Amino acid sequence: MINIIVAIYCIVDDLLKAIKHSDDCRRTMIDAEVLTTAIVASRFFGSNHTQACQYMEDQGLVPNMLEKSRFNRRLHAVAELLYDLQPTYRSDVNASQSDNRISARFISCASV
Repeated sequence: MINIIVAIYCIVDDLLKAIKHSDDCRRTMIDAEVLTTAIVASRFFGSNHTQACQYMEDQGLVPNMLEKSRFNRRLHAVAELLYDLQPTYRSDVNASQSDNRISARFISCASV
């Protein structure tokens, strides 16, 4: 499961860079980590953000995990980014055959 989570984080982080998203330098947890934790909650923890946050912190995947209330506020603040990432992801998938294989592998892993 950790390998899938790392793959999700890498893809989210790359897509945020592709849309030229920048994080506030004062934040201890970047937006890619917030979005990854939300996706992990959805895929593996029945959308329970508290359990996902605890798992991500316990495994050392997000060393500066926010408290429950602050995490929810940040998630709602960056939720629009998920909609911004979809067209970028689709255009990246169509960019080349190698990207298609990587994306297909990611989708099949995330669907487990």
